[in-house]
Amino acid sequence: MGSLAKRYDFEPYEDLTGKARGFIDLFGKLGSLAHEMQLAAEKELAGSSGEMVDSMNEELKKELSQLQIHITQSVKVMHDKAVLYSGLMNDMKTQNITIYYEESAMPPNGKQGSGESRHSNTR
Repeated sequence: MGSLAKRYDFEPYEDLTGKARGFIDLFGKLGSLAHEMQLAAEKELAGSSGEMVDSMNEELKKELSQLQIHITQSVKVMHDKAVLYSGLMNDMKTQNITIYYEESAMPPNGKQGSGESRHSNTR
C-alpha cells in the first residue's frame, strides 16, 4: 500500500505582525511624552540650585531611564507576541493530510483492462 503525505493550505500565508503596530506606536508616544516632561522639568529647574534641586534632577533622569527600559522591553514583547500570533493563525489555516492508496500492477503491454474497446460499434 502506498501513501502520500502533504500539507494542505486552506488559505495562503498572511503576515499578521502589523497587528502590534498600534501598541508599538502608543509606546513610542509614551516615550516622547516622558521626554517632553523631562525637558519641561529641567527648564523649570534650570534657574534653581541646591541639594533638593539636584536630587530632583537625578530622580527624574533615573525614572526616565527606567521608563525607556520598560518601553523597549514592551515593544520587543509586543513584536514577539505578534510573530507568535501570526504563526498560530497561519498554522490553523493548514492541515497535514495523508492519502493511502493501493498500487496495482500494470499488464506487460502497459494498457489496463482486457485490451477490448469499451465502446462497441454494433448496428
